[in-house]
Amino acid sequence: MCEKSSIILKANSNTSGLKTIWCNSENKEIGSGTEIKVEPDKSTFYIVKEIDAYGCEKGDTVYVNLYEFKASIEGQSIICKGDSVKLKLHLSKADSLSFEWFPKTYILGNYKDSCIYVKPTSDELYKVIVTNPYGCSWEASYLVKVSDVQNQLVVDADPKQIVPGQKTQLTATFNSNWKYNWKPNDGSLSDSAIYNPIATPIKTTSYTVTIVDENGCTASATITIIVNDCAESVFIPNAFSPNNDSKN
Repeated sequence: MCEKSSIILKANSNTSGLKTIWCNSENKEIGSGTEIKVEPDKSTFYIVKEIDAYGCEKGDTVYVNLYEFKASIEGQSIICKGDSVKLKLHLSKADSLSFEWFPKTYILGNYKDSCIYVKPTSDELYKVIVTNPYGCSWEASYLVKVSDVQNQLVVDADPKQIVPGQKTQLTATFNSNWKYNWKPNDGSLSDSAIYNPIATPIKTTSYTVTIVDENGCTASATITIIVNDCAESVFIPNAFSPNNDSKN
């Protein structure tokens, strides 16, 4: 038996008129007749006795093997996008077993082993079917989540063009579980470890923020602040018309 369930036991005899008695492994009577339904909760044996009209009896035993089996999967439940993870199957029995994992698309190497490496690009539920030599099979599953922080990170600045001495507000996607690190940390930033520092660059500068999420996954994004010379920022007309008639 592959799992706990009921089973019909039958007794056959070449002699008619016999009384058939069934007993459990402790020799306690559990029923009578040529057939009996039992629900064993472990591997055990049953005794069948046949008694004739003179009280003579003969008996036999039948062994019921309940092949109980437990399987669980162990591995890192959250990975960074682009990383691989090892999934290991823990088994309650070390018998001769066969394995088959699904889906096969993101499995690296042999998908018929008790231990595999996977590299999913998004959240993926992995399943393994375990089969013993008697044809019994069991299934276990494990969800691997993929942290794609690069796709979540966006940076902006207001304004993106300034003149020397002017400030600009840098902003990265806010997440209370992220750690922030802005570079260059050259003194032009009000704070390099927050999501929204004030920048006061004296020349055109590209600022890069690197974040680390709660799973240790990292992402980076860059924004460039253009610093114009004052002469480039002021429009000086080359002609003047006092009454706006385009004539001096």
